[in-house]
Amino acid sequence: AGERQVARWLQSRGLTDVDAERVEERLKDGVLLGNLLLGLDPGLDMRGFNRRVLSRKPALSNLEMILSAVWRKGALGKAMPSAAEIYDGRRDKIFSLLRMIIEVYVLRPARKKHREMLQWIHKVISPYNMELPKNVLSADLDSPTGVTTVWQALSNGVVLFCVLHSCWPASLRPAPHASSLYFAPTSRDEVLSNLDIVFGCLQELQISVIIEPKEFLLRPSDDIFLLQLNLIFTCLYNRHGQHAGIDVLSLGELRFKDHNRLQERLNRIMAAHSARADDLTRAKALLEDECKELLEIRYEKAMEAASYEILAT
Repeated sequence: AGERQVARWLQSRGLTDVDAERVEERLKDGVLLGNLLLGLDPGLDMRGFNRRVLSRKPALSNLEMILSAVWRKGALGKAMPSAAEIYDGRRDKIFSLLRMIIEVYVLRPARKKHREMLQWIHKVISPYNMELPKNVLSADLDSPTGVTTVWQALSNGVVLFCVLHSCWPASLRPAPHASSLYFAPTSRDEVLSNLDIVFGCLQELQISVIIEPKEFLLRPSDDIFLLQLNLIFTCLYNRHGQHAGIDVLSLGELRFKDHNRLQERLNRIMAAHSARADDLTRAKALLEDECKELLEIRYEKAMEAASYEILAT
């Protein structure tokens, strides 16, 4: 996971004064890390935790308590720093710990629900005459290949837009219309235009955004992509969509920005198929004529042979 994205995630968890440049300074005494873990696991026993740290010893005690909690969640040994490394401001070690916290507290539970999440997306977009391909619905999010498959299905922003459009509450301004998006973008700029709208919608819906549109376009790391997807899912899963005020039966007829371009392409394809069909019809007629002619010739020859045979007898 990138440092900037991890820092944005921290901010989304309420650690608003922590940015990527100040992580070492802000987390070294363990107080904010303790707040983070309590937010992720409200039942965590934090008895003895010191919130007014003035020296190294109580800071190390706090950090040991935090590390123990993460260990109990099944952290991987190689990724875990020591309390002293965190207190001494080892940037690489601090981010290693943060990535492990994301993994054991957020991503592991999320992966267990990934089938439910993908089926939910599939259901939400179905009124828009869209569906997730079978290889996406069956993707294994524990594998890089599976994550890539899901990202590819969402990477142009259209599916995500339909999800947000479906769940857009009536209390907000009218949702961005489909006419502002490209249904089948043909360039990087068109994809980025889609993603700018989608991520703007996420912010309006008060869903934490940890990836910028350009970062999403360039394929974020597996854990950051899944983290962002999980933030969307957990926020919208139980929300009853208003479909942006549009009748459900009309959703499949939404006109996207490239509607005319797609219509022209469809017309060209239909014309090509029609021309091909005409060619096949003409070829069939010619073949039938040739076959009829051959049958007539064979019939005449057979009659001649029969006549000779009769004369010979």
